[in-house]
Amino acid sequence: MRFAVPAAAGAACVFGFAPFYAWPVPILALGVLFAAFERSAGPRSAALAGFAFGLGYFLAGVSWVYVSLHDFGSMPAILAGLATFLFCAYLAIFPAATAR
Repeated sequence: MRFAVPAAAGAACVFGFAPFYAWPVPILALGVLFAAFERSAGPRSAALAGFAFGLGYFLAGVSWVYVSLHDFGSMPAILAGLATFLFCAYLAIFPAATAR
């Protein structure tokens, strides 16, 4: 439950870009992430909060990767979903690395 808030904040960041252009949302979401960093018990917990934030952000933002793999690349749906998830999990390492 404690990682659901950073994950939701990461997913909300998508609304800061086209076609929504709600530019304050990513700023507020980063505030939520930094608050999660401050409330964390230690570096591991902070890194997991950063990972949850990144996973929410990238899973919500790169759905086009699944479409390109499955629809245009003819990859089976299970493999395209797994490849997209692993790609997002890899990218989520970068926000996790920003934790103290």
